[in-house]
Amino acid sequence: FLCGIMEVLSGILRGMGKPIVPMVVSIFGVCVFRVAWILIVCNNIFPGQLVYLYISYPISQIITLTTYLFFCSKTYKSLLAEKNPNGIFSAKKKKQLV
Repeated sequence: FLCGIMEVLSGILRGMGKPIVPMVVSIFGVCVFRVAWILIVCNNIFPGQLVYLYISYPISQIITLTTYLFFCSKTYKSLLAEKNPNGIFSAKKKKQLV
């Protein structure tokens, strides 16, 4: 269930023009966190107990989901701020070096 919501939020961020953010959030929220959890919790604090390995999945998904929600709301608010009076999103104007 949580993984499906994470994938939808990842797609929303990509659709809003932020393709790098979901990649970084997924790498750190799912991969790096789970490896750190296994090295710290499963090996040092509770060695040999599989329950703590299984707990890492929903915890990492909740952390990643929360991070996705933060970036989705932040990106949505910035897109609304760029909206012009016609109701169409305007492209960001880049400063040109003179």
